[in-house]
Amino acid sequence: MHCFIYFLRFGQPELAAFALEGCSSRVSSENFHFWLSALHSIAIGEDLLSKSDKNPLLHTRLSLAGNLYLQAVTSLKVNHFSVPISVKL
Repeated sequence: MHCFIYFLRFGQPELAAFALEGCSSRVSSENFHFWLSALHSIAIGEDLLSKSDKNPLLHTRLSLAGNLYLQAVTSLKVNHFSVPISVKL
């Protein structure tokens, strides 16, 4: 888990996105699924912003990255509200 954060921290979002790509479907906890999905979205957004050769227009890259950041926040909010509810009959 720490290596993904180091990839992002040291300016390697492409490696982090590649490493996180399938991880969220291989975890045993729903909590980890949403966290890894959010990290994956953030890594892709950072990769879009750092690479101008993929899309040379800045406003397009900002828009796409912003959508991915919002997707990550939504994933974290779903994680926050996915607390099991116990019903007493």
